[in-house]
Parts: sequence; C-alpha cells; structure tokens
Amino acid sequence: MARRTAVPPWGWATTLVVGATLSTAGAIPPGLVGAVPADAWIVVAIDGGASSSATAALHAAAFLLDQARRIGLASNADSQVRATMDVIGSLPVVIRHPYAVCVLDATATPLAGGGHRLAELRGGVIVHTCGDNAALEARVQHLLNTYVNNEIARCETIRSEGRTSYRLIDERLPLWAQMEWGAVEDCYVLALGSGVFERIAATVRARQAALTSDDWFAAAHRRCRGDHAYAEWAVRFDRIRDRLQPIMAGKPEEVLAGLGLGEVQRGLWTVGVGGGSDGRAVQAYAVLQNHDGDRFLPICHVPDAVRPGRVEAPIPPQASRYAVVRYSPRRLVFRVRDAYLASRSPSAQRNLREMWARVEAETNVSVDRDLLMQLGPRIVVHDYPPHPLDLPLLRTVLIEINGSSLAVRTCLDRLLRRYRDHLGRPSPDWTSLRLEHASDGVWYLQAGLYGPALAVTDRWVIISYSPVAVRQNIAFLEARPDEDGDSPGPEREAP
Repeated sequence: MARRTAVPPWGWATTLVVGATLSTAGAIPPGLVGAVPADAWIVVAIDGGASSSATAALHAAAFLLDQARRIGLASNADSQVRATMDVIGSLPVVIRHPYAVCVLDATATPLAGGGHRLAELRGGVIVHTCGDNAALEARVQHLLNTYVNNEIARCETIRSEGRTSYRLIDERLPLWAQMEWGAVEDCYVLALGSGVFERIAATVRARQAALTSDDWFAAAHRRCRGDHAYAEWAVRFDRIRDRLQPIMAGKPEEVLAGLGLGEVQRGLWTVGVGGGSDGRAVQAYAVLQNHDGDRFLPICHVPDAVRPGRVEAPIPPQASRYAVVRYSPRRLVFRVRDAYLASRSPSAQRNLREMWARVEAETNVSVDRDLLMQLGPRIVVHDYPPHPLDLPLLRTVLIEINGSSLAVRTCLDRLLRRYRDHLGRPSPDWTSLRLEHASDGVWYLQAGLYGPALAVTDRWVIISYSPVAVRQNIAFLEARPDEDGDSPGPEREAP
C-alpha cells in the first residue's frame, strides 16, 4: 500500500496558492529576498513573470478599467471606487517583475465595543526591476496627479547618497502612514511607515542585515528548494505573538492554534514547478520551527521514481501544470472553521454555530458524516481546460471520494437546493445571480455568463470555472478511469 504523506494543518494556504497560480514563471532572483530586512515579520516573494497568467489577467483588467475611465464610465463612481480602480490598474506594472511584500511591524488598539483597529503598519513592496523603472515611475506620477491636493497633500523630493526618492505628506492620513518610494540600485521600493524606506535601502546596499543572512532562513530555503521556486514566503509567528498578544488578549494565539500553528515559532514555504515524471507537477515544501526543532514537510511532491501514470491518471494530458496534494479535506474544513470562529466574538461564534445547525436540520444532512467523512486524502488541481483569459484562480479541482459517492451527491444536492431557494427566483435581468441544476447533475452559478460549476462522479468531486469545463473533465475521466492502483490508505505524517 502506498505511503501517505499528510499535509499539516497550515498546508491549506499553500494549496490555495498552488491552485491559484500553477505558474509558468521562473525562479525568484536571489537579490530580491536579499533586499528584505532580516527582522521582517512576514515576507512574500513572487516571480510573476511577463508571461504568467496572473500578469496577463491583470493586464486585461487594467486595460478595461483604463478604457472605462477614458470614456467617462468612472466619472460618477465615488472616490473609493476610483481609487480601487487605480490600484488594480497599477498592479500589472509591479508584477511584470519579481517582487516581494514585507511587513516589518504592526500594532492595534482595542475598541470600546469590542474588537480591534489597526493602529500602525510598517512594510513595503520591493520590485526587482534591474533599472527598468520607467513604467513604474509613470504610474506613480499618474496617481500623484490624480490624488495629490496641494492644500492637504504634497509630495517631497528627497536626495540622499546619490539616490532620489519621493515622500507623500497627506493630512488625511495618520502620522504613521507615511509613504516613500524610489529606485535603489536594482530595485524599486515602495514603503509605508516612517523610516521604512531607509531600512530597505540600507539592506539593498548591504549596510543592514538581510533575510538571506539569517542562518535559519538560509537552511530552510535550501531544504525547500528555494532556488527553483517561483513563490516563497516566510512568517515569524513568535514576533507576531510577542507584539500583538498583550494588546489583543489572546486572540492571535487562538487563531494560530485554530490553524494548527499554536507551537510554531517561524515557518517558510516554497512553490515551484518541474516535478513528476513529465515535468508538469507543481512542487511545494515547508519547514516549521518549533521549540523542539525543525520539521520538514512536502506539500505537493511527486517523486521522480513514481511509475508514470500512477499519479497522473486523473489529469488530462492537455494540462500544462498540475498539483497533487495529500491532505484530508475534512481536516482542512475544520481548521479553517476553527480559525475563523476564533477570530470572532463569543456571541458571533454562537450565532454561526446555531445557524449551521439549522441548515443541517432543514436539509436533513450531516456535512461531516455525509460529505467530509466520505472524501479521500487526495486533492488534484490542474489547468485543463484552460480559461480563455487564463485567469489564475480559474482552475479545475478534483477532490477524491473514497467512501459513498451517493452520500456526497445527496448532501451537496440538498445544500445547494436550499441555497437556490434562499436566492429566490431572480429577475430576467442578465446581471441577476442564479444557481442552476442541469439535467446531467452539474450545478452552476450564472449571472449572464456561466460561472463556477460542480459535479460529483463515482470517484471525484469536480469543481471548475464553467459547466463546460466540468463536463470536459467528466468526459476525460469516463474515457480513462482512474487506473493508478493507488487505493486510499491511512494518512501519515511526513518524516
């Protein structure tokens, strides 16, 4: 029987990143992470690449928003909507290059009625442009021309050590929300918070310790094959706890415990491509540091020694990328649920639990018994059929069934019918959201165009971006039954 590698409770985040991208981008350049200060709380580094689906999708969105603005469709939108449009329009200029987002500090203040409000955030975006700054600077200038008002906001030019940067002084923003940007050697830096730009600039110029000089990070980076990764992120959970725990009265600890990170001090994750017998497999790894040492776990890993066809059986040959995750969907749902409930007040937790109990009573199903306990430990994500716009989130997801497919189908049908009844009968307007159930068993959302769809087969729950995409996967699976011989077995923790 095949050995099962259980993804740890926090693996769901990596699963989402893998499924969202399945990127064709290259590896993150070493100089990018080398520009991040060593004491950063959170770092996310991505090599989007000019040909990646995420870049292409954002370019399409930016083009449409720009055309809408040119013909006056945005003139009646409120200021917040216009600002959001401008931010989205600026993203393709950033992610055409490798970039890193880092958080250096944050704090919150309690509210009188309960809850907390962000009191301060320090961090930045570092774009590895290699001097190709013209498009970024033009976009920044556009935003300045649009939003800077000399009466309440002004832009200062700062020249220091042979470099030029710009600082926005805006009376509408709190004092800590100072923004500064400019080129520093091979990088373009956009910083939030007083002194952050100087800290990052000093790191770029090797005058301050970089994350890459941290011994633990360097060792974890090597073990997770970071040199071949197109996405990498690291989190200092110990610093987050130390800073926010006294203010938020145990809430950070409860949320992290809900995610299975209660004992974790720091962690590093990577996602890359090129694995499996055919080079199409996404590979993802993680290293966690606990009080008793480090723990290495492969999240998406297809050993080259696996017999061709064994893992790839449910994956169409036309798919250019795929990921196979060994993780119990039941555990994933419980972890996400527990973390979300931990972030809410006791009264909100009680209301949510009562609401869900009513839903199960009205539909006469148990989601745990009739759905989650019937699902197997294998989740497959691939990019066939490709979305016409190659949008990064629109992939096909197959969730293995190793119990009763009839129980799974019945449970989902009853829940979705209840949701459809809750929506009511929409108007014939093309913008109305409708949930439809086709005669062949495919459920799908429709608002003018066909939206996300779902179906249940004897072996898989299939989720994709349209009914046509779901049906194409059903046809493939029916023409080629799962012949990998990899019968479900007990999950085991990775060594």
